[in-house]
Amino acid sequence: MWGYWRHEFGTQCLFWTSDAKIKDFVTSSGSIRLQVYSKDPHDPHLFQDIVINLERGRGAQSPAELDLEYLTFTGMEDHTTFLRPSVQGKRSRGRPRETWRRSVEREVKRRGFSLNEAPSIAADRSRWRDFQKPHAPPGSEQDWKLRGYALGKPSEHVSMLGRNFLTLRDFSPFEIQQILWTAADLKTRIKGTRELYRPLVGKRAALILQKRSTRTRLSTETGINLLGGKSYFLSPDDIHLGVNETIKDSARVLSGFVDLILARMYKHEDVESLAAESSVPIVNALSELYHPLQILADMQTLQDHFGNLRGLTVAWVGDGNNIIHSYMMAAPKLGFNLKIASPKGYETCPNVTKDAEKLAKQYGTQIFHTTDPREACEDADVLVTDRRIKNSTRPEEEKLECLKAFQGYQVSHRLGKVAAKDWVFLHCGPRKQDEVDDAVFYSERSLVWREAENRKWTVMAVVLLLLEDHICTTPKPDY
Repeated sequence: MWGYWRHEFGTQCLFWTSDAKIKDFVTSSGSIRLQVYSKDPHDPHLFQDIVINLERGRGAQSPAELDLEYLTFTGMEDHTTFLRPSVQGKRSRGRPRETWRRSVEREVKRRGFSLNEAPSIAADRSRWRDFQKPHAPPGSEQDWKLRGYALGKPSEHVSMLGRNFLTLRDFSPFEIQQILWTAADLKTRIKGTRELYRPLVGKRAALILQKRSTRTRLSTETGINLLGGKSYFLSPDDIHLGVNETIKDSARVLSGFVDLILARMYKHEDVESLAAESSVPIVNALSELYHPLQILADMQTLQDHFGNLRGLTVAWVGDGNNIIHSYMMAAPKLGFNLKIASPKGYETCPNVTKDAEKLAKQYGTQIFHTTDPREACEDADVLVTDRRIKNSTRPEEEKLECLKAFQGYQVSHRLGKVAAKDWVFLHCGPRKQDEVDDAVFYSERSLVWREAENRKWTVMAVVLLLLEDHICTTPKPDY
């Protein structure tokens, strides 16, 4: 059975047989690569990987012509012809189609593009002229804009290949929007239209959780699996970072096994040490200082609900922890204001506060600090809180002292009376009764369940953009 799937940069043929799927694509070097995978989405095992060199100028070729050994391997009996994309662009009168096709492919190859892109580029004369103009360095933002224009795709794209994702402070507003757009694109294509989109086949990720988390582990493992990759969970019993082996040595060892490392660690310095020594991208799944993945899920949830983040006012009622630190990095760049209520002794980190105030001044937003929860929630569109006692092994005296300090900080409808008329509530979970009452947590104003689901789509977007170039096919939301 034959079918065609439209990929970002051309047509990829999906060959289905009784027990395997064969994917082929024409590379820029003029060859076809056939990869045979199991059809089971939970076990995308690579059976065979064959590369066949093509003669330039040849048209349709059948598997029989190419003498492919995989035919008997997969049990595929019919030799149905598969077509190499042909150029259908306009050409000068009297100029042979074969000469035109070769000239287009030569120019496309010179620019470092895949030959699969030639038909789309040559289909329109104005796009072809624009394509022939002096180009930016491959992989640059200008190069991606030109590539997107030539293919009729959205002109906004930026490559994040190979970068570390430690804090949102390291990413521009455009790049954060690109991550959120990618998350929305994946959610629409995979959940909405049930598209089989598996760009991470053959990719492997290690998941290091010093601090256990249901949401982090499941969102990462299910998300990477949906995209065709594999994830490997390493518990504290499996890998003793800094104990049996130094972080430096562990980073170099793991880099030889996987394509990406996602780390949820206590000390932010340990995450930075991993990034400094690893040769593969490092994703900060949580540290004592930042929790950027959670903020991306919150932003996607608010974007879905309000339709736009710019101009919103978010009220934080809680201590100065890693979540509000990441909010402070994201708010100025995405155009919404922050009002933070924390009791004395539980304020945000001074260094993070200083950086956030500079960003707010640069982007024209406001970050307001207070010790009065009611003052923070006044006219706020979003009320957010988090766990206050995060370490169950703390002495009982410290727990009682913390509960005493946060008296009056419980999010309730009484506190919501001073908020905006259509205010909503967010909590990353798990929650305690002293943080938010049941009336709010289970009300229609609560977006916590959508927030939890969006953890999957945002971590998928981050992993995908760090490992592969992805151009969204859905319209860009209004950020």
